[in-house]
Amino acid sequence: MTPESHLAKLTEGKVRELRALAAVGVPYSLLSHEFGVSKVTVGQIARRTTWEWIPPADDEKGDGVGLLLERRHLMTEREKMIVERLS
Repeated sequence: MTPESHLAKLTEGKVRELRALAAVGVPYSLLSHEFGVSKVTVGQIARRTTWEWIPPADDEKGDGVGLLLERRHLMTEREKMIVERLS
């Protein structure tokens, strides 16, 4: 699909969010549930084999920590402890 595709389930902004969260270790299973795509799709986006035209963020991990703090309701206790250490 191209950046303009009407078939895409995600926007460029959502792809950036997904990548930032994946960069700090959020499991693909949680990301697939949150963003409504398969785990395979999450992996492809995180590895930039799809949506490759979107450049990496300058501070993807830093962005991911901030996004995680906004999504604490999705995290297990272990993940919450990891986020606390990162922030």
